[in-house]
Order: sequence, then C-alpha cells, then structure tokens
Amino acid sequence: MFDEMNVKKVAIGTASAGLLLFGIWYAAWGRTPQVGVDKDSLRAVDALYTAVTSHNPTRLAQCEERLHTLRDEGKMPRRTADYLDGLIGTARGGDWKAATHKLFDFMRAQHGQT
Repeated sequence: MFDEMNVKKVAIGTASAGLLLFGIWYAAWGRTPQVGVDKDSLRAVDALYTAVTSHNPTRLAQCEERLHTLRDEGKMPRRTADYLDGLIGTARGGDWKAATHKLFDFMRAQHGQT
C-alpha cells in the first residue's frame, strides 16, 4: 500500500508544513513586540525603566496604570502592553534584576536596534 516513495513524500510534506507553521508563528509572535512611534508610549516605557531600575514599587504602579491607559486608548499595541505587564509582574514578584534585563533587551529591540 505505502511504498518507500510515498513515505518519503509524506515525510517531506509533513516537514514542510511544520517549517511553514514555525515561520508563521515566528513572524507573528517570535519577535519582541514594538511600542510604535507614539511619543507618550515611548515616554511611558522610559518611565517604566526608571521605576524598575530604581526598585520603586510606587513608580512601578504608576507606570502600570499609564501603560494600561495607553493600551485602552489604542496608543500602544495590546501585545506590547501585555509583554510589559509581564515585566511589571516580574519586578513586583521581587526579581527586579531579571525585569531590568528583559526591559533593557526590549528597549534595544525597538525599531530593529540590536
């Protein structure tokens, strides 16, 4: 029923489909989310970096509120806001150093800066 040629074709087809799905996933979710060009959003990310590097929970909460407002107003993409919420949660959980490193990497990745 299945000869060696058919098995090879199925294997190649399956591998190709998997590679295609990975490419789609990477294009959509594999890269660092972008803030965009909104100046308020860029300032909010800078303020968040200051709050995280200074280990300041009060400023962290203020930044979180501001980021949510920007997201709700459509000035910051939801995916970006969700990513930053995760960093805020990391800092709030006490791992300020990890949050600082991830936020630094996030900032460097904006608009192709690496």
